[in-house]
Amino acid sequence: MNSAVREILRKEGLAGFFRGTVPATMLWASYSAINLPIYTHSLKYFEKRFDESTTATWSRSTLRAACSFAAGAAGTVIATVLTYPFDIIRTQWVYQDKPADLRMPSLVKNILRQDGLAGFFHGLSPALIQVIPRMGLSYLTYDVLKQDFLCNKRFGTQQQQDSDDPSLSFAANLVAGGTAGFFSKLVVYPLDTAKRRLQVYAKPGPSSNTLDAQAQNYSGLISCMRKMYVDEGLRSWFKGIGPNLVKNVVATAVMFATYDKLIET
Repeated sequence: MNSAVREILRKEGLAGFFRGTVPATMLWASYSAINLPIYTHSLKYFEKRFDESTTATWSRSTLRAACSFAAGAAGTVIATVLTYPFDIIRTQWVYQDKPADLRMPSLVKNILRQDGLAGFFHGLSPALIQVIPRMGLSYLTYDVLKQDFLCNKRFGTQQQQDSDDPSLSFAANLVAGGTAGFFSKLVVYPLDTAKRRLQVYAKPGPSSNTLDAQAQNYSGLISCMRKMYVDEGLRSWFKGIGPNLVKNVVATAVMFATYDKLIET
């Protein structure tokens, strides 16, 4: 990671660390705006629908955990499909070799000219395969930690804990959200790496980059992961995991903590 930081600074300066900020912001703002409300309503729906029919065989904590996973997965699928073009634009914008090419309208036109609307959905299948368990685990872990903190009176104020609808302090939500983000990302990270490779495959315009040449031989998720393993070893599945974990921990912690506080008001 240190060598990558030095290389970016040498070639592009500080501006190089902010490549793709515009589509990334559009991606996460729209993704969260879709995903979180769907999760909230889906969780209420699943709990109401399955509470009476499964109480005899499932404990209440197990039922809530299962509902959290299912609701998180449901919101994730819808949000991922609707916002995936922003993910494609961000990845290809960041990956371009020449800073002069970093104009989003031109990149969008190139994608449309080369592949049509389908070009905005390259790698969607592996994206869904990895994001469903990742976000399902994230919501499940977050909900389990919240309940544990509340039951053991960690972090929350006495007034909140005695209310009919208990909630945690902002700091506790950050801890629970960050932990959920760490473990969920770690579990599915190889699938995320393969998704990025398949997105790079759709990069418009010629390039002499070695990774582009390898990507031309990827026919799908399994092919991509197999070729990565054969050509680069098992470590290739975990390239960049350090900064990605840090980013996901911070982003997930802030997302959950902020959303929980907003729905309380």
